[in-house]
Amino acid sequence: VVLCLGLLPVFFIFGVTRWVMPSRFDSANLAVSLSALMPYLLTLSVAGRMPEKFLLILPFVLGLNVLCLFLSYIYQSGKILPGALVGSVLLQLTCFLGNPESNLPAFISLVIALNAVFMLLPFVFKQRFFNDRFAWAMAAVSGLAAFVMLHLTLDRYYDVHSGLLAALFALIYFTATYLTLSWQPLEEGIQRSRLAWLAGAGLFFFTAFFPLQFSGRWVDVAWALEGAALVWLNRKLLHKGLTRTAFVLLGIVFLRVLFCTQYTVPANEGGLLFINHFLYEFGIPAAAMLYAACAWKPQEEAGFIACLKGLGGLLLFILMHIEIAVCFSQGESAINLDVFGSFNSAIVYTLGWTVFGAACLFLGWGKEKSFLSKIGWMLIGLALFKLFFSDVWALEGGYRIIGLFGVSIVLIGISFVFQMLRKKS
Repeated sequence: VVLCLGLLPVFFIFGVTRWVMPSRFDSANLAVSLSALMPYLLTLSVAGRMPEKFLLILPFVLGLNVLCLFLSYIYQSGKILPGALVGSVLLQLTCFLGNPESNLPAFISLVIALNAVFMLLPFVFKQRFFNDRFAWAMAAVSGLAAFVMLHLTLDRYYDVHSGLLAALFALIYFTATYLTLSWQPLEEGIQRSRLAWLAGAGLFFFTAFFPLQFSGRWVDVAWALEGAALVWLNRKLLHKGLTRTAFVLLGIVFLRVLFCTQYTVPANEGGLLFINHFLYEFGIPAAAMLYAACAWKPQEEAGFIACLKGLGGLLLFILMHIEIAVCFSQGESAINLDVFGSFNSAIVYTLGWTVFGAACLFLGWGKEKSFLSKIGWMLIGLALFKLFFSDVWALEGGYRIIGLFGVSIVLIGISFVFQMLRKKS
């Protein structure tokens, strides 16, 4: 069981590696890393028989790390490092689960030392590992491993936010990125890959500062900003791994926002009711996705761009419905999307569909048979269908006139703007 659990993260990490840089990955790399992992798994199986003395195993693990790094130095190859790092992290995590509260300062010091050796290796022996992608990748990943272990320890035993810890790691990696900028032009060697790993790690810690320091609902916002930041960084480095990671992050954010949000109307404490947590929970991820779609390079990857535009637009459409429901709610309760019910909210949904459809039409203007334009025409058509076959029958005389007048004004405005755009084109 221990061996199986140990191998699962290995296959996951190398599966991701093969997807991010398939042209530089082969089965030999996996075999070398798995062979490096085996001593750690054997150590884990032995240590499992004496959990009360597990903390004594970590200095031995540090020796294993140094031995793996020495072999990498001798053979000038970082292929052994991923397996060594995974094994080291597994042993640290097992020690953490064994409650090392008897000697927390020693545990924290060992965690820092176990991961620092991987980060410092390509800097200390720069000439030896200058063009080794594995060494620079592990320099970034080891920082993430150290941060996770330190965050878990601080959160459990000291009950403190780890925002300042994330800021410290961000400063370290941004400094490392700055130091490597002058080593090579972007077009030479592995400079793009080197900067992508270091700067990507720095951006991760920078965006992690906000949810960890302020807690609340900021995790999805931070991940969305991280995805947008990686796409921005890709414009400078043109590294495919950055955009793939950003796309996965933004996809996870979309699912989390959609299915993990508490759809409860916030209590009205004065001020504008639509200024609430939904505005940033949905609005910032949507803005990040739309920015990523616009800044995506290369533009030939139309599938990724269209998907991000669709996800961002869908979040904005859902946000519009939520804000309308909040404005017509009474007190704190679960959100009720009364699209065809109450006469005063039903007509606002109709107006919202019309305005959102008009925005899609304008954004898709000038593009032959644009999918966005089709969405716009469909929403306007649904709004008119709903108006004449549902709303006008539910509204009383005065509200019926106001509803028809409001939709008419919006449609007249759309036609006027279209005529202006047609003349300019």
